[in-house]
Amino acid sequence: MKVSLVEKEKDFAKFEIAGESETLTVLIASKKPGEIASVREHPFMEEPKLVVKSKNPVKTVEEAVTEVLNDIKEFKKEFSRAVK
Repeated sequence: MKVSLVEKEKDFAKFEIAGESETLTVLIASKKPGEIASVREHPFMEEPKLVVKSKNPVKTVEEAVTEVLNDIKEFKKEFSRAVK
């Protein structure tokens, strides 16, 4: 995986996530609807991107990723409990 900052303005940023599918970008975007969107211009030619429109785009993505990690930790606990 490689994350690149493609475009950045005051309240806008676009990040390209090379080597990953849209599954990851959609998951991240789902944590901040209205602020983050998952975009893929062409399914075979383009890498998935996160488009962020907020007062602090970098912080917004960091917060969304933290939420995803917390969900994964919670799932791991529940999964371990279920298979015992």
